[in-house]
Amino acid sequence: MNYRVYFDAGHLDGRDLTFVIAASFFILCGVGMVLIRKRLNIQKFFPFLFLGISLVIGSCMSGGIWLGKQTGLANKLRLNQTEIIEGAVTDFQPMPAGGGAESFAVGGRRFQYSNDVSSSSHGFSETASRGGPIRNGLKVRIHHVDGVIARLEIEQVSE
Repeated sequence: MNYRVYFDAGHLDGRDLTFVIAASFFILCGVGMVLIRKRLNIQKFFPFLFLGISLVIGSCMSGGIWLGKQTGLANKLRLNQTEIIEGAVTDFQPMPAGGGAESFAVGGRRFQYSNDVSSSSHGFSETASRGGPIRNGLKVRIHHVDGVIARLEIEQVSE
């Protein structure tokens, strides 16, 4: 069988760059304030306080991003620490109109997801109401960690 990757948590790491850029901006502002504090005619301690707070926040953000990468879905996928299940989708339950979760089963294993969660931390979450591909009878290969879908592959139909 030939599968096409539809979702891969490993391809979501680029979103972290926004946080790194934001933290770097504040740190550079703090450094700039320290360097030109006499020209700014502001209290002596303020630029150092701003720089210190920026460094602490930047360090916490960077540490959080690093820790998330070490323990997150993308890392488990990269290290082959996922369970793989393959088969046809059964018992598909689309997300109710009022919200909630969508669910389906493959090979007796139940999967549940919702539009309300971030796919970077909680895996695949594209419901049918938002154009998601899941439907009864669809042949899939799923890499998951405790039911959280890290990679979704869909069988290519030969014509």
